[in-house]
Amino acid sequence: MSSSHSLDLETLMRTGEVSQGQTDVQLLTGLHDRLTSTQGSLSWRASVARDEFNRPRVRMALEGTLGLQCQRCLGTLEHDVAHGWQVGVVADEAALPDLEEEGDDVDFIVAGQQVEVAQLIAEELLLSLPMMPRHDTEACHGPQQGQAAEDMQEVQETPVRASPFAALNKLRKP
Repeated sequence: MSSSHSLDLETLMRTGEVSQGQTDVQLLTGLHDRLTSTQGSLSWRASVARDEFNRPRVRMALEGTLGLQCQRCLGTLEHDVAHGWQVGVVADEAALPDLEEEGDDVDFIVAGQQVEVAQLIAEELLLSLPMMPRHDTEACHGPQQGQAAEDMQEVQETPVRASPFAALNKLRKP
């Protein structure tokens, strides 16, 4: 198992073997702005499958934990990743389907290419991570309900200063 790995799609399709490994979160550069830490790694597994029309697919499975920023408390939210997806494999660029025909569930790759696993993972995770990650209300480390009520009480007790224009308004009226 290695932290940086590429898949040879032709060999994978020909042998039908399962390829697996670990990818360091640090290599997922496209995700760094969404993460609170780049420490750790994600486990991945690639296997060959066929769709209902007997077209080749690579099934990808991903497991691990990522540190996302909670939008309530701005602390770290440990997000468990258990995600699977499929990548369609075509013989050459001419066989790539049009974007309208491609569909939302399968992306396509040309078989002769070496595919960087970290890039494949980062692209898929960008689409699957929550837009607004948040802890459960009970688990969030942000301001508690009691603290919010105390803050509101403090604001309400602050004396309101008279507007300097109130005296001018009195002079203007007959």
